Parts: sequence; structure tokens; C-alpha cells
Amino acid sequence: MINRRQTLQLTTGLGLTMLPTLSQADELELRALKQSLFGKRTPQAGRVELKVPALAENGNSVGLSVSIAPQRTSRPVQLVILSPGNPEPLIARFSFGPRGNAQQIDTRIRLATSQTLEAIAEFDDGSLWFAAAETVVTQAACVEGLI
Repeated sequence: MINRRQTLQLTTGLGLTMLPTLSQADELELRALKQSLFGKRTPQAGRVELKVPALAENGNSVGLSVSIAPQRTSRPVQLVILSPGNPEPLIARFSFGPRGNAQQIDTRIRLATSQTLEAIAEFDDGSLWFAAAETVVTQAACVEGLI
């Protein structure tokens, strides 16, 4: 007999798991948040690597790792982690001082539902770089704001 975890692993491996899509209101809220943080600048893919488990059994504590590729000509000044499926999509915002050259952040986060997370790094030359990663949450957290 196949249990729930094995079923999720199998469907995830086959690409059959459907992550929830954002409503138009949520999409507009996320766009407004990004515009308030970064103006009209558009992030490019690259220079940032975001790792989360493909399957998170408990949304109360999901491991997350973000690494930023070092650059000779510019350094990161800010890192923003967004979770569009949570009641509050801005999960974390890290600022780096002039002497800091943070290249990796490891933390744990709470997730309300299965979703695609984003990490956006802003460099001192004004460029924005991002990475995205999907995770399937079997037991949700942060559900108070969703009910």
C-alpha cells in the first residue's frame, strides 16, 4: 500500500503535482510589492541560487538556502525573499553594509501552501537578479490569515 508521502513523491517526480496559481488580486498585490521595493526595474535570472526542498512535510519549518554569486565589480546590498502563497508575501529582507559581502543565507521559513518562492538580490550597481524554486507543502502553516 502506498502512503501519502510516497504518493506525493511519485507525483512530484512525474511532474503531475499542480501548484496553486495566484488569483488576479494576489498577482496585483505581488506586483505592487515588487514595485514598492524595486521601482520599475525588472530582475534578471541568474547570480542567485535558491534552494528549498521539493517536498516539505510541514509548512511550519521549511529550510531555505540562498546563495549569491560573488562579483568583482558589484556587491549585493539587499536580498528579498517572497512567498506569494503566504498571507504576507514578503518573508524576509536582508540588507548588507559596505563591508559585508554576504554570499549565503540559510534559514527556516513558514509556508501556508505549496508555491513558487522567489529570491531577488539587488546589487550596488542597481542591477536586480533573481531565482525561483517550487515546493510542495503537505501540512500548511500560516493558515489563520487564509481562513
